[in-house]
Amino acid sequence: PPPLPVTQKRALPGKLGQGNQQLAVLLRDRSGSMNGAKLAALNQASIGFQREIADPSLKNCILLSVIDFNQGAELRCSAEVPSQRTMPEAICSGGTNFDAPLKLALDEVTKFINQPNPGGWNFLRSQVIILSDGYAPVTDRNIAALHEVATVTAVAYGADADHGTLARMASDGQVHAIGTSGDQLRQFFAEVGKTMTSTFNAAP
Repeated sequence: PPPLPVTQKRALPGKLGQGNQQLAVLLRDRSGSMNGAKLAALNQASIGFQREIADPSLKNCILLSVIDFNQGAELRCSAEVPSQRTMPEAICSGGTNFDAPLKLALDEVTKFINQPNPGGWNFLRSQVIILSDGYAPVTDRNIAALHEVATVTAVAYGADADHGTLARMASDGQVHAIGTSGDQLRQFFAEVGKTMTSTFNAAP
């Protein structure tokens, strides 16, 4: 199969060891329609993403937050060192609400940017990945507010996903469509993680 598209790598200032730090935020749809094989694939893909950004060469420069959502949103871990925690398992129930996870992601990124910084870290632009297999309305102001502080990548999982709304949430206006193959989803999440880590390592 052709390689999966991933967010284009962008040059980032500085090298590892020069005090750069970045937040990666996973927004995972755990609504009832994700039950079964989809949920198992999502949990496995999340672990793969975590492994990529936990690369020892990064020296804990990428931190991880996880937000699970259905009709509401729950912060499962907050700006944690990926190698030092277990990826929280998503459990399905309920409907789908896109505004709740976007607002919680905005709060999480804002908190990360505005945290006390006695070490003088240079906080690079946060990366948000949202995945969903369903439909829900979303408020433009919540999309715009998150775009102000983070780069958002949107993933439509399966044929029933709301491609149009997910594309609106993406910073580049595009949605990455993934079939319900668990292998495809795991590969995509791993490639996103590799993109982040290789961009760090390639920085001048």
